[in-house]
Amino acid sequence: MSWDEARKAPWKNLNSVESVSKNRLKAANKSLTASGSDAGQTNTHSAASAASNSGAKIVKAQPTILGFIPTAREFTWGELGRNVLFGVSVGGITGITFGFMDGMKQVQESQSLKSLSNNAKGSYIMRGCGTTGMAFAGFFSGFHAFKYGLRTGEIVVCLDTTSLYIHLFTISAT
Repeated sequence: MSWDEARKAPWKNLNSVESVSKNRLKAANKSLTASGSDAGQTNTHSAASAASNSGAKIVKAQPTILGFIPTAREFTWGELGRNVLFGVSVGGITGITFGFMDGMKQVQESQSLKSLSNNAKGSYIMRGCGTTGMAFAGFFSGFHAFKYGLRTGEIVVCLDTTSLYIHLFTISAT
């Protein structure tokens, strides 16, 4: 299937596009084995066989509200920790930057803050950096934890005509 054909295909036919690519992969594998290329055989393994060989659990994902099939992963506490740590670091740096810019603006514009000593101005700016940095870090880490829960299927969001339900599955520590 060419790019133009695939681009115009509806989303519901996505599975048929995957089967066409699997057929192409099989044909390529046959041609490589016919030519006797051992290196080509190792490179044409599908992702599913590689995942099953590594011991990873393959989870069948259900389509979301928009019809997309998420790439479901198995939940691990380490991966959740990495996502939260990423949110804390990105949110903290962003919050500190915004806090510094806001503090500098307030110090320059306020008549009462202009009369303070330089140490007091620096203390005021650093307090703003810390407060804003912690707020942004908290929000970003919560966002990334929620996003990881959605990706693994541990959190399910259900839209109804009257309300929004968020169901948190129990997470076993196995």
